[in-house]
Amino acid sequence: MQAIVVTFDQLATTALGCYGNEWIETPHFDRLASRGVVFDCHFAEHVGDATGMGFVTGRIPRDSSSCPYDIGSAWSVAAGIAGIELALFKEVDSLPWSTVLQKTSETRAVAGQDTEAKPDEIPFARLVQATRQLLVEPRASGPRILWLHSAGVPEPWFPPEGFATLYFDEYEERGCDMAAFNRDNWGRHPAVYAGYVSLLDHWLGELIAAAELAAHSEPTLLICAAARGVDWMKFDMEHSGTVVGDSMTSTSNPVVEEWANVSERSTLSTVWQSPSLSDAVVRTPLLLRRLNHTDFDSEFAGTRSNRLVGTVDLGATLEDFFQRPAAASLSDGRSLLQELSETHSARKTLCFTDGRGTRGIRTSHWCCLVKEGPSTKEHEISDEFEPRPQLFAKPEDIWQCNDVAGQRPEITATLVEHLNSALPVLKPAAPVT
Repeated sequence: MQAIVVTFDQLATTALGCYGNEWIETPHFDRLASRGVVFDCHFAEHVGDATGMGFVTGRIPRDSSSCPYDIGSAWSVAAGIAGIELALFKEVDSLPWSTVLQKTSETRAVAGQDTEAKPDEIPFARLVQATRQLLVEPRASGPRILWLHSAGVPEPWFPPEGFATLYFDEYEERGCDMAAFNRDNWGRHPAVYAGYVSLLDHWLGELIAAAELAAHSEPTLLICAAARGVDWMKFDMEHSGTVVGDSMTSTSNPVVEEWANVSERSTLSTVWQSPSLSDAVVRTPLLLRRLNHTDFDSEFAGTRSNRLVGTVDLGATLEDFFQRPAAASLSDGRSLLQELSETHSARKTLCFTDGRGTRGIRTSHWCCLVKEGPSTKEHEISDEFEPRPQLFAKPEDIWQCNDVAGQRPEITATLVEHLNSALPVLKPAAPVT
Protein backbone atom coordinates (compact mmCIF):
# COMPACT_ATOMS: atom_id res chain seq x y z
CA MET A 1 0.00 0.00 0.00
CA GLN A 2 1.10 3.56 -0.58
CA ALA A 3 0.15 7.14 0.20
CA ILE A 4 0.73 10.07 -2.13
CA VAL A 5 0.75 13.44 -0.37
CA VAL A 6 0.83 16.73 -2.27
CA THR A 7 1.38 19.88 -0.21
CA PHE A 8 1.68 23.48 -1.34
CA ASP A 9 3.22 26.37 0.56
CA GLN A 10 0.52 28.64 -0.84
CA LEU A 11 -2.75 27.99 -2.65
CA ALA A 12 -6.09 29.79 -2.25
CA THR A 13 -9.33 27.88 -1.75
CA THR A 14 -11.18 30.68 -3.57
CA ALA A 15 -9.26 29.92 -6.76
CA LEU A 16 -10.56 26.33 -7.03
CA GLY A 17 -13.82 25.25 -8.60
CA CYS A 18 -14.44 22.66 -5.88
CA TYR A 19 -14.41 25.51 -3.35
CA GLY A 20 -16.81 27.70 -5.29
CA ASN A 21 -14.80 29.54 -7.94
CA GLU A 22 -16.86 29.80 -11.12
CA TRP A 23 -14.39 31.04 -13.74
CA ILE A 24 -10.93 29.57 -13.14
CA GLU A 25 -10.56 26.21 -14.86
CA THR A 26 -9.46 23.59 -12.32
CA PRO A 27 -10.97 20.36 -13.69
CA HIS A 28 -8.50 18.03 -11.97
CA PHE A 29 -8.90 19.54 -8.52
CA ASP A 30 -12.64 19.32 -9.13
CA ARG A 31 -12.41 15.71 -10.31
CA LEU A 32 -10.40 14.80 -7.23
CA ALA A 33 -13.14 16.43 -5.15
CA SER A 34 -15.93 14.61 -6.99
CA ARG A 35 -14.30 11.24 -6.34
CA GLY A 36 -12.99 12.01 -2.90
CA VAL A 37 -13.76 14.27 0.05
CA VAL A 38 -13.50 18.06 0.34
CA PHE A 39 -12.78 19.44 3.80
CA ASP A 40 -14.52 22.81 3.97
CA CYS A 41 -13.13 23.76 7.39
CA HIS A 42 -9.43 23.05 7.01
CA PHE A 43 -7.34 25.71 8.74
CA ALA A 44 -3.58 26.12 8.74
CA GLU A 45 -2.17 26.52 12.26
CA HIS A 46 0.85 28.67 11.36
CA VAL A 47 0.70 30.93 8.30
CA GLY A 48 3.39 33.46 9.20
CA ASP A 49 5.89 32.55 6.50
CA ALA A 50 4.00 29.91 4.52
CA THR A 51 6.62 27.29 5.35
CA GLY A 52 4.16 24.49 5.86
CA MET A 53 5.88 23.38 9.08
CA GLY A 54 2.64 21.93 10.40
CA PHE A 55 2.89 19.36 7.62
CA VAL A 56 6.42 18.47 8.65
CA THR A 57 6.04 18.26 12.39
CA GLY A 58 2.48 17.26 13.18
CA ARG A 59 2.57 19.99 15.81
CA ILE A 60 0.42 23.02 16.55
CA PRO A 61 2.58 26.11 17.28
CA ARG A 62 2.97 26.74 21.00
CA ASP A 63 3.08 30.53 21.03
CA SER A 64 2.16 33.39 18.74
CA SER A 65 5.65 34.74 18.21
CA SER A 66 7.71 31.71 17.33
CA CYS A 67 7.26 28.14 16.26
CA PRO A 68 9.38 25.90 18.52
CA TYR A 69 8.91 22.59 16.78
CA ASP A 70 10.76 19.41 17.63
CA ILE A 71 11.22 18.57 13.96
CA GLY A 72 13.53 15.60 14.43
CA SER A 73 11.06 13.58 16.49
CA ALA A 74 7.70 14.92 15.33
CA TRP A 75 8.39 14.34 11.63
CA SER A 76 8.39 10.64 12.36
CA VAL A 77 4.64 10.90 12.89
CA ALA A 78 4.06 11.78 9.25
CA ALA A 79 6.98 10.20 7.46
CA GLY A 80 9.19 8.10 9.67
CA ILE A 81 6.50 5.61 10.66
CA ALA A 82 8.15 2.29 11.44
CA GLY A 83 8.52 0.09 8.38
CA ILE A 84 7.38 2.75 5.91
CA GLU A 85 9.56 3.78 2.98
CA LEU A 86 9.52 7.51 2.32
CA ALA A 87 10.40 9.42 -0.83
CA LEU A 88 10.30 13.20 -0.52
CA PHE A 89 10.21 15.35 -3.63
CA LYS A 90 10.74 19.04 -2.96
CA GLU A 91 11.40 22.07 -5.08
CA VAL A 92 14.91 23.45 -4.80
CA ASP A 93 13.63 26.80 -3.54
CA SER A 94 11.04 25.43 -1.10
CA LEU A 95 11.54 24.31 2.50
CA PRO A 96 15.09 23.87 3.85
CA TRP A 97 14.06 20.76 5.78
CA SER A 98 17.61 19.79 6.74
CA THR A 99 16.57 17.73 9.76
CA VAL A 100 13.63 16.22 7.94
CA LEU A 101 15.67 15.12 4.96
CA GLN A 102 17.89 12.99 7.17
CA LYS A 103 14.88 10.84 8.01
CA THR A 104 13.75 10.11 4.47
CA SER A 105 14.55 6.97 2.53
CA GLU A 106 14.97 9.03 -0.61
CA THR A 107 15.04 12.76 -1.22
CA ARG A 108 14.96 14.55 -4.55
CA ALA A 109 15.31 18.31 -4.79
CA VAL A 110 13.83 19.19 -8.16
CA ALA A 111 14.69 22.39 -10.03
CA GLY A 112 12.41 24.28 -12.36
CA GLN A 113 11.68 27.81 -13.47
CA ASP A 114 8.67 30.04 -13.94
CA THR A 115 9.61 33.01 -16.09
CA GLU A 116 10.50 32.31 -19.70
CA ALA A 117 9.78 28.63 -19.15
CA LYS A 118 7.68 26.06 -20.94
CA PRO A 119 4.67 24.69 -19.02
CA ASP A 120 6.50 21.40 -18.41
CA GLU A 121 9.48 23.22 -16.88
CA ILE A 122 7.83 24.87 -13.88
CA PRO A 123 8.89 23.44 -10.50
CA PHE A 124 5.63 21.58 -9.81
CA ALA A 125 5.75 19.97 -13.24
CA ARG A 126 9.24 18.68 -12.45
CA LEU A 127 7.99 17.24 -9.15
CA VAL A 128 5.15 15.41 -10.89
CA GLN A 129 7.42 14.08 -13.60
CA ALA A 130 9.86 12.66 -11.04
CA THR A 131 7.05 11.13 -8.97
CA ARG A 132 5.30 9.69 -12.00
CA GLN A 133 8.51 7.92 -13.01
CA LEU A 134 8.76 6.36 -9.56
CA LEU A 135 5.12 5.24 -9.69
CA VAL A 136 5.61 3.23 -12.88
CA GLU A 137 8.91 1.62 -11.85
CA PRO A 138 8.70 -1.97 -10.52
CA ARG A 139 9.37 -2.12 -6.79
CA ALA A 140 9.53 -4.56 -3.94
CA SER A 141 6.38 -4.97 -1.95
CA GLY A 142 6.02 -2.85 1.16
CA PRO A 143 4.26 0.31 2.28
CA ARG A 144 5.58 3.69 1.19
CA ILE A 145 4.85 7.39 1.22
CA LEU A 146 5.50 9.60 -1.81
CA TRP A 147 5.47 13.21 -0.60
CA LEU A 148 5.57 16.13 -3.05
CA HIS A 149 6.09 19.56 -1.55
CA SER A 150 5.73 22.59 -3.80
CA ALA A 151 5.77 26.35 -3.33
CA GLY A 152 2.37 26.30 -5.05
CA VAL A 153 1.81 29.72 -6.56
CA PRO A 154 5.05 31.60 -5.78
CA GLU A 155 5.16 35.36 -5.31
CA PRO A 156 5.37 37.25 -7.57
CA TRP A 157 3.19 35.20 -9.90
CA PHE A 158 5.09 34.48 -13.10
CA PRO A 159 3.74 31.45 -14.96
CA PRO A 160 4.78 30.72 -18.55
CA GLU A 161 3.38 33.38 -20.85
CA GLY A 162 0.59 31.30 -22.35
CA PHE A 163 -0.87 30.66 -18.91
CA ALA A 164 -0.09 34.13 -17.58
CA THR A 165 -2.43 35.70 -20.13
CA LEU A 166 -5.00 32.90 -20.08
CA TYR A 167 -7.61 34.96 -18.20
CA PHE A 168 -6.83 38.44 -19.44
CA ASP A 169 -10.02 38.40 -21.52
CA GLU A 170 -12.06 37.88 -18.34
CA TYR A 171 -10.76 41.18 -16.99
CA GLU A 172 -10.92 43.09 -20.26
CA GLU A 173 -14.63 42.27 -20.44
CA ARG A 174 -15.00 44.03 -17.09
CA GLY A 175 -13.19 47.17 -18.12
CA CYS A 176 -9.66 46.42 -16.92
CA ASP A 177 -7.03 47.67 -19.38
CA MET A 178 -4.83 44.60 -19.65
CA ALA A 179 -2.74 46.17 -22.42
CA ALA A 180 -0.93 48.11 -19.71
CA PHE A 181 0.40 44.88 -18.18
CA ASN A 182 3.59 43.08 -19.10
CA ARG A 183 6.15 40.92 -17.34
CA ASP A 184 7.44 43.94 -15.45
CA ASN A 185 4.19 44.56 -13.57
CA TRP A 186 1.78 41.63 -13.89
CA GLY A 187 3.29 39.54 -11.07
CA ARG A 188 0.59 40.65 -8.61
CA HIS A 189 -2.44 40.65 -10.88
CA PRO A 190 -5.22 38.16 -10.04
CA ALA A 191 -5.59 37.16 -13.71
CA VAL A 192 -2.00 35.93 -13.62
CA TYR A 193 -2.60 34.11 -10.34
CA ALA A 194 -5.56 32.39 -11.96
CA GLY A 195 -3.39 31.29 -14.88
CA TYR A 196 -0.81 29.77 -12.55
CA VAL A 197 -3.53 27.88 -10.65
CA SER A 198 -4.79 26.36 -13.92
CA LEU A 199 -1.23 25.29 -14.73
CA LEU A 200 -0.88 23.62 -11.32
CA ASP A 201 -4.21 21.93 -11.97
CA HIS A 202 -2.95 20.50 -15.26
CA TRP A 203 0.03 18.84 -13.59
CA LEU A 204 -2.07 17.62 -10.68
CA GLY A 205 -4.16 15.84 -13.31
CA GLU A 206 -1.03 14.14 -14.64
CA LEU A 207 -0.20 12.93 -11.13
CA ILE A 208 -3.73 11.70 -10.47
CA ALA A 209 -3.71 9.70 -13.72
CA ALA A 210 -0.46 8.00 -12.72
CA ALA A 211 -1.78 7.34 -9.20
CA GLU A 212 -4.96 5.76 -10.59
CA LEU A 213 -2.89 3.33 -12.65
CA ALA A 214 -0.73 2.47 -9.65
CA ALA A 215 -3.83 1.91 -7.52
CA HIS A 216 -4.76 -1.11 -9.63
CA SER A 217 -1.90 -3.03 -8.02
CA GLU A 218 -1.96 -1.67 -4.45
CA PRO A 219 -4.22 0.38 -2.16
CA THR A 220 -3.45 4.08 -2.58
CA LEU A 221 -4.35 7.10 -0.51
CA LEU A 222 -4.09 10.54 -2.16
CA ILE A 223 -4.06 13.75 -0.11
CA CYS A 224 -3.75 17.30 -1.45
CA ALA A 225 -3.41 20.26 0.93
CA ALA A 226 -1.96 23.75 1.32
CA ALA A 227 -0.18 25.42 4.23
CA ARG A 228 -1.40 28.92 3.52
CA GLY A 229 -4.00 30.75 1.49
CA VAL A 230 -3.74 34.19 -0.04
CA ASP A 231 -6.16 37.03 -0.65
CA TRP A 232 -5.21 36.96 -4.31
CA MET A 233 -8.00 39.27 -5.49
CA LYS A 234 -6.26 42.25 -3.85
CA PHE A 235 -3.44 43.37 -6.11
CA ASP A 236 -1.14 46.40 -6.21
CA MET A 237 -3.24 49.33 -7.44
CA GLU A 238 -0.18 51.36 -8.32
CA HIS A 239 0.23 49.23 -11.41
CA SER A 240 -3.22 49.56 -12.88
CA GLY A 241 -5.32 52.28 -11.29
CA THR A 242 -8.30 49.98 -11.70
CA VAL A 243 -10.39 48.36 -9.00
CA VAL A 244 -11.38 44.78 -9.70
CA GLY A 245 -14.86 44.42 -8.30
CA ASP A 246 -17.08 41.67 -7.01
CA SER A 247 -17.97 40.24 -10.41
CA MET A 248 -14.77 38.20 -10.51
CA THR A 249 -15.59 36.22 -7.38
CA SER A 250 -18.41 33.89 -6.49
CA THR A 251 -19.09 35.81 -3.26
CA SER A 252 -19.56 39.53 -2.68
CA ASN A 253 -17.02 41.68 -0.85
CA PRO A 254 -18.69 44.70 0.78
CA VAL A 255 -15.40 46.06 2.12
CA VAL A 256 -13.87 46.31 -1.34
CA GLU A 257 -17.13 47.72 -2.69
CA GLU A 258 -17.31 50.46 -0.05
CA TRP A 259 -13.61 51.23 -0.38
CA ALA A 260 -13.95 51.50 -4.16
CA ASN A 261 -16.85 53.93 -3.87
CA VAL A 262 -14.97 56.17 -1.46
CA SER A 263 -11.94 56.25 -3.75
CA GLU A 264 -14.19 56.93 -6.77
CA ARG A 265 -12.17 54.30 -8.62
CA SER A 266 -9.23 56.65 -9.03
CA THR A 267 -5.59 55.68 -9.28
CA LEU A 268 -4.52 54.70 -5.78
CA SER A 269 -1.15 54.21 -4.14
CA THR A 270 -2.34 51.78 -1.51
CA VAL A 271 -4.74 48.86 -1.40
CA TRP A 272 -6.95 47.62 1.40
CA GLN A 273 -5.37 44.59 3.02
CA SER A 274 -7.44 41.86 4.61
CA PRO A 275 -6.53 40.71 8.14
CA SER A 276 -3.48 38.46 8.35
CA LEU A 277 -5.68 35.67 9.72
CA SER A 278 -8.65 36.18 7.42
CA ASP A 279 -10.40 33.14 5.99
CA ALA A 280 -8.69 33.80 2.66
CA VAL A 281 -5.32 33.14 4.33
CA VAL A 282 -6.04 30.61 7.08
CA ARG A 283 -8.69 28.45 5.39
CA THR A 284 -6.80 26.32 2.88
CA PRO A 285 -7.63 23.47 0.49
CA LEU A 286 -7.68 19.88 1.75
CA LEU A 287 -8.80 17.02 -0.49
CA LEU A 288 -8.58 13.30 0.25
CA ARG A 289 -9.32 10.22 -1.85
CA ARG A 290 -8.79 6.49 -1.50
CA LEU A 291 -8.30 5.22 -5.03
CA ASN A 292 -10.06 2.03 -6.24
CA HIS A 293 -11.54 1.49 -2.80
CA THR A 294 -15.13 0.32 -3.18
CA ASP A 295 -16.25 0.99 0.39
CA PHE A 296 -14.78 4.50 0.39
CA ASP A 297 -16.28 5.33 -3.01
CA SER A 298 -19.75 4.16 -2.04
CA GLU A 299 -19.79 6.06 1.26
CA PHE A 300 -17.65 9.15 0.82
CA ALA A 301 -16.96 9.91 -2.87
CA GLY A 302 -18.18 13.38 -3.77
CA THR A 303 -18.93 14.38 -0.18
CA ARG A 304 -17.89 17.38 1.90
CA SER A 305 -16.91 17.51 5.55
CA ASN A 306 -17.58 20.53 7.79
CA ARG A 307 -15.50 19.22 10.70
CA LEU A 308 -12.69 21.44 11.94
CA VAL A 309 -9.40 19.96 10.73
CA GLY A 310 -5.84 21.27 10.51
CA THR A 311 -2.52 20.70 8.81
CA VAL A 312 -1.36 18.70 11.82
CA ASP A 313 -3.91 16.00 10.98
CA LEU A 314 -1.93 14.66 8.04
CA GLY A 315 0.52 12.70 10.20
CA ALA A 316 -2.24 10.99 12.19
CA THR A 317 -4.05 10.21 8.93
CA LEU A 318 -1.01 8.41 7.54
CA GLU A 319 -0.64 6.42 10.76
CA ASP A 320 -4.26 5.36 10.49
CA PHE A 321 -4.04 4.48 6.80
CA PHE A 322 -0.99 2.25 7.37
CA GLN A 323 -2.61 0.83 10.51
CA ARG A 324 0.21 1.90 12.79
CA PRO A 325 -0.25 2.81 16.46
CA ALA A 326 -0.88 6.51 16.99
CA ALA A 327 2.14 8.33 18.40
CA ALA A 328 0.11 10.48 20.75
CA SER A 329 3.19 12.00 22.33
CA LEU A 330 4.42 13.29 18.99
CA SER A 331 1.31 14.51 17.24
CA ASP A 332 -1.57 16.85 18.04
CA GLY A 333 -3.44 15.62 15.00
CA ARG A 334 -6.48 13.48 14.35
CA SER A 335 -6.93 11.02 11.53
CA LEU A 336 -9.00 12.49 8.71
CA LEU A 337 -10.28 8.99 7.98
CA GLN A 338 -11.67 8.79 11.50
CA GLU A 339 -13.14 12.28 11.13
CA LEU A 340 -15.03 11.05 8.07
CA SER A 341 -16.29 7.96 9.88
CA GLU A 342 -17.29 10.16 12.84
CA THR A 343 -15.94 7.57 15.26
CA HIS A 344 -15.33 10.31 17.83
CA SER A 345 -16.78 13.69 18.64
CA ALA A 346 -15.93 16.61 16.39
CA ARG A 347 -13.14 19.00 17.33
CA LYS A 348 -14.73 22.05 18.96
CA THR A 349 -11.93 24.59 18.50
CA LEU A 350 -8.81 25.10 16.40
CA CYS A 351 -6.10 27.67 17.15
CA PHE A 352 -3.73 29.36 14.72
CA THR A 353 -1.22 32.21 14.49
CA ASP A 354 0.47 34.37 11.89
CA GLY A 355 3.77 34.26 13.81
CA ARG A 356 3.83 38.05 14.03
CA GLY A 357 1.72 38.70 17.09
CA THR A 358 -1.80 37.79 15.97
CA ARG A 359 -3.50 34.67 17.27
CA GLY A 360 -6.86 33.20 16.40
CA ILE A 361 -9.31 30.57 17.56
CA ARG A 362 -12.04 29.11 15.39
CA THR A 363 -15.24 27.26 16.17
CA SER A 364 -18.03 26.26 13.84
CA HIS A 365 -19.82 29.56 14.61
CA TRP A 366 -17.13 32.05 15.61
CA CYS A 367 -13.66 33.34 14.84
CA CYS A 368 -11.88 35.26 17.60
CA LEU A 369 -8.64 37.14 16.83
CA VAL A 370 -6.25 38.71 19.32
CA LYS A 371 -3.50 41.03 18.09
CA GLU A 372 -0.75 41.61 20.61
CA GLY A 373 1.02 44.89 21.28
CA PRO A 374 4.13 46.24 19.60
CA SER A 375 7.30 44.24 20.21
CA THR A 376 10.01 45.67 22.42
CA LYS A 377 12.46 43.13 21.02
CA GLU A 378 12.15 40.43 18.42
CA HIS A 379 9.63 37.78 19.56
CA GLU A 380 8.67 39.78 22.64
CA ILE A 381 5.30 41.33 23.46
CA SER A 382 5.00 44.56 25.43
CA ASP A 383 3.20 44.25 28.76
CA GLU A 384 1.99 47.85 28.43
CA PHE A 385 -0.34 46.98 25.58
CA GLU A 386 -3.69 45.41 26.35
CA PRO A 387 -4.86 43.45 23.29
CA ARG A 388 -8.47 43.99 22.25
CA PRO A 389 -9.99 40.78 20.90
CA GLN A 390 -12.18 40.80 17.82
CA LEU A 391 -15.08 38.43 17.27
CA PHE A 392 -16.62 37.55 13.91
CA ALA A 393 -19.66 35.39 13.16
CA LYS A 394 -18.94 32.41 10.92
CA PRO A 395 -19.53 31.46 8.24
CA GLU A 396 -21.60 34.59 7.53
CA ASP A 397 -18.84 37.17 7.94
CA ILE A 398 -16.51 35.89 5.23
CA TRP A 399 -14.38 39.04 5.06
CA GLN A 400 -14.31 39.64 8.84
CA CYS A 401 -15.79 43.13 8.58
CA ASN A 402 -18.27 43.13 11.47
CA ASP A 403 -16.59 42.87 14.87
CA VAL A 404 -19.23 41.78 17.39
CA ALA A 405 -16.93 41.34 20.42
CA GLY A 406 -18.70 44.19 22.21
CA GLN A 407 -22.09 42.60 21.60
CA ARG A 408 -21.00 39.10 22.69
CA PRO A 409 -18.62 39.67 25.62
CA GLU A 410 -19.22 36.26 27.23
CA ILE A 411 -18.42 34.35 24.07
CA THR A 412 -15.39 36.53 23.46
CA ALA A 413 -14.04 36.01 26.99
CA THR A 414 -14.51 32.25 26.79
CA LEU A 415 -12.70 31.98 23.47
CA VAL A 416 -9.83 34.24 24.61
CA GLU A 417 -9.40 32.14 27.75
CA HIS A 418 -9.21 28.98 25.68
CA LEU A 419 -6.83 30.63 23.20
CA ASN A 420 -4.50 31.79 25.96
CA SER A 421 -4.42 28.26 27.34
CA ALA A 422 -3.90 26.47 24.02
CA LEU A 423 -1.68 29.05 22.32
CA PRO A 424 0.02 31.24 24.93
CA VAL A 425 1.92 34.39 24.11
CA LEU A 426 5.67 34.45 24.58
CA LYS A 427 6.34 37.21 27.13
CA PRO A 428 9.64 39.07 27.46
CA ALA A 429 12.04 37.75 30.04
CA ALA A 430 12.42 39.75 33.23
CA PRO A 431 15.46 42.03 33.19
CA VAL A 432 18.53 40.76 34.99
CA THR A 433 19.42 42.94 37.98
